[in-house]
Amino acid sequence: MTSMVLVHGTWLGGWVWQRVIPALEAAGHDVHAPDLPGLATDSAGAREDLGLHAHAAAIVRYLDDNSLTDVVLVGHSYGGIVAQAAASSTDRVSHLVFLDAFLAEEGESAFDLVPWLAGAFQPVSPEVPWLIAPLDPAGLGVTDPDDAAWLAAEMTPMPLATHREALAAPPPVGVPGHYIFCEALPLMEGMLDRAADRDLTVVRLPTAHMPMVTHPELLSSTLIEIIAGPDAITRDHRKGPTA
Repeated sequence: MTSMVLVHGTWLGGWVWQRVIPALEAAGHDVHAPDLPGLATDSAGAREDLGLHAHAAAIVRYLDDNSLTDVVLVGHSYGGIVAQAAASSTDRVSHLVFLDAFLAEEGESAFDLVPWLAGAFQPVSPEVPWLIAPLDPAGLGVTDPDDAAWLAAEMTPMPLATHREALAAPPPVGVPGHYIFCEALPLMEGMLDRAADRDLTVVRLPTAHMPMVTHPELLSSTLIEIIAGPDAITRDHRKGPTA
């Protein structure tokens, strides 16, 4: 049994993984999907100074509080920076999986990596300029009306500091990893060279940015193969039918 901790991205919560968790658990894994502070079930706790490192510290506390070791830490989108920062602060992580995620170097923020985000982010109101309203799920590649409605109903605003705050630690040393690139909507194409520089095994999925919503079976099987070991999945392996 492997312990997996799934770290969600911007505006989301642990709820976004609900379609992949059953298959991971059926494969015998211990799966956790916590909400990051200030989001989802803790949306009332959002505050202006809540940033990247508060989120990373929350993940480390979660690992400690649940006595989790040899953890496969999966970070989606913004959650990739959170996962990386957490892995740099604890010895409880044995493998990192970046799911169409940001790969930051020390001193970089999410806005540094994808500069157009700063212009796309809009506050929920002029009175609360530090709290960013969710984007339309269609812009994330979620085209099914029911899926889009579900996301729109569940997504919560995000403190701006999470994307402005720069990573304060280098990538963790000695922690192997995979990078899952969602090529149908190549928002993270710029991360592929970085993944190669870090010797991450790249897995290409024929999906858009939210495969846990749009292609949960494919994502579940991919994560199960990654957990099975280095011989179970190959670099630049395309899986499944074209989306």
